[in-house]
Amino acid sequence: MLLEFGNTVVDDKWFVEEPLPTGFCRIYYIHSGDVTYQSENQKLRLLPGYAYVMPSVTPYSLHRNVEVEFSCTYLHLDPSPYFVSETFRLAPSKDPLFYHYLESIRAAIAQGNTEMLHKLADLFMTFCEGQPGVRRVSPEFEAVLTFIASHLHEKISLRTLGEQMGYNPNYFIDLFRKETGVSPHQYIIRRRLQKAILLLRENRSVTEVAEAVGFSDANSLARAFKAQF
Repeated sequence: MLLEFGNTVVDDKWFVEEPLPTGFCRIYYIHSGDVTYQSENQKLRLLPGYAYVMPSVTPYSLHRNVEVEFSCTYLHLDPSPYFVSETFRLAPSKDPLFYHYLESIRAAIAQGNTEMLHKLADLFMTFCEGQPGVRRVSPEFEAVLTFIASHLHEKISLRTLGEQMGYNPNYFIDLFRKETGVSPHQYIIRRRLQKAILLLRENRSVTEVAEAVGFSDANSLARAFKAQF
């Protein structure tokens, strides 16, 4: 699911601090700049000419060298049913297909062709299979994640989710956390907020969006947004 995108030049005050896992991957196709990525287990310089995929289940920070202009094409992508635990880079110069794919994304953003952009973004994780830190959930859990995605507007109980796999709620919570890195409740809230972002961009009212993604009212949605973002 594509959440955010752009071709951008950031200002001098730009930085990223994610003290909790985001649930989505930042993807930067860097055209110019010098950025430092830092997590508990990794420290990398992000340099021009590469595409970097940042983790969905690991806290991290990003800081730029303000003496060098930082420009990039970026995507914020929910990688489900994959989870990404560490940052890795892809080299377009070594893969003509990937290069033209990225340039197509860049062009779709520039032209405002969001329909094509969403279709292109859905293919991104196929280029990431086999990379370090990229893991696809088991088919059983993939079915559970699909169930959650299609029932976000409803009340989703742990018992209902556990029954999808034949487990009691407590055992299911432990398995879910081991498989995804977060609790079922955290995952559901995250997916609801991600869908809410897309609906709000369609100029729907906050009340309408809250109902569509399973919040009791607009205030509940607002509190969840403030807590997450």
